Amino acid sequence: MLIASAFGCTVRRLTADEFADDRVLSEPVLVAAASAPPPLEALDALTVRVVSASSADSMLYSQFGRGAAPAEPQRFAAFAANASGMVFSFGDEAETSPVEAVMPSGLAAQAARVLERASLAAGDECAQSQPWHTPLVSAGGRRTGLRLHQHGAAWLYLLSGAKRWWLAHPESDLFDEPSRAEAVALASVSDEAQWPPPGAAPLCSVEQRPGELLFVPAMWFHATRNTGGGLTLGVGAQTVLSSLPREAALAEVSALHRAFPRCARLEAYLLEGEERPTRASAARLAALVRRDPWHLPARLTLLRHSLAAGGGAGSGAALEVAADLEAHVRRLVEQHAALTPLDARFVLGAAAEQLHEAARARLAPRARGALSESATALFLGSARLQDTARSLLVGAGERGADGAALPTQHRAAWLEAVTRMASSSYAGGAQQAVRECVRALRAMPPHEGDDAASEARAVAEKLARALGSRERR
Repeated sequence: MLIASAFGCTVRRLTADEFADDRVLSEPVLVAAASAPPPLEALDALTVRVVSASSADSMLYSQFGRGAAPAEPQRFAAFAANASGMVFSFGDEAETSPVEAVMPSGLAAQAARVLERASLAAGDECAQSQPWHTPLVSAGGRRTGLRLHQHGAAWLYLLSGAKRWWLAHPESDLFDEPSRAEAVALASVSDEAQWPPPGAAPLCSVEQRPGELLFVPAMWFHATRNTGGGLTLGVGAQTVLSSLPREAALAEVSALHRAFPRCARLEAYLLEGEERPTRASAARLAALVRRDPWHLPARLTLLRHSLAAGGGAGSGAALEVAADLEAHVRRLVEQHAALTPLDARFVLGAAAEQLHEAARARLAPRARGALSESATALFLGSARLQDTARSLLVGAGERGADGAALPTQHRAAWLEAVTRMASSSYAGGAQQAVRECVRALRAMPPHEGDDAASEARAVAEKLARALGSRERR
């Protein structure tokens, strides 16, 4: 039975028996598998690793893990209690039984087999032989959700609440026109006046109710909004290619690219997996970033390729890429509220680490002499990215005293950003910047929930000693 369709996008309703057929599903399906209310206490034993909505959607999703945001483990009860915002988690690889316990008998195993058959790559080494390695849990209050994003095949079984889905074929022209692309990338699903975004005609829509399972094939665009009152809670699994051996992941992306040649992000993912960047690969990535500037993993891959293709001498092109990334991330946080400061810190920190390591590689032959201009520029570029991350974590705080203005949940990230900023500044010879870091670290106030202040003071004293030693030479 067809329940929603538009411009080549369809969602079909299947019974549990029809879902059990040995078929390869190439379109989204909604499976009716209602049962008695599930024993949600069975999930209490599940360890979840929570990421924010902006980490889980199109901004940060990466096939090979280079752009995936970190997540802290916690118990399910604490995870589900956060109904005011959207939280999303990949569970522990070994903990699948709690998820199976809250689903109708046999449905989880059948959904796992569907994920196995969803692989397009040939050969035993490419098979999704252990799809339960990526169980997931999704929870959120009313009108929370995720912007449009793509990833490997996935399914979600709804336990409570209600969830509206919007879907589109992988080769839909959602991002072909710049004005439409920006609307699609940045529109908030929580704002009914913005969503669906203007011009997103290929989207089709369906609402999922408790007791229903939705299967989404690989690389289908999808966005979600929780529409039920109270907590909307679902469990499921997703094919995450970064959990596979690298060659298997590359084979799967290559097969998907052959199946969907007009899906631009698949080309970016192929280049993400490329271990030997060239000027040609950097140029192609630059073109992909111009077409889809909101996909941050492609920008990080472009930076890596630019650094490698530039060789030991040049750093100008890579620094331009880094500066463009910095400005873009700042706009996403400050103007569009499309990225959280913590996620911005992760992205900028990843870019800063690339610059710092490239500078160290250029430094090695000159260990006993003066810094090369290239190494100095890269060290200072790394420090600048960390400084921007620091300022975004603080918000309106003033440098030198911003540790006191920090939101509690930003303290650890701020400490890491300032520490790494100081390290790159010191390596680049920017001693005044290091002194400012020392003052900021010493001023960080204590908090009963962590040891960040004492760690900050220890780092500050170490930096002060290093500065003193350098000045006495």
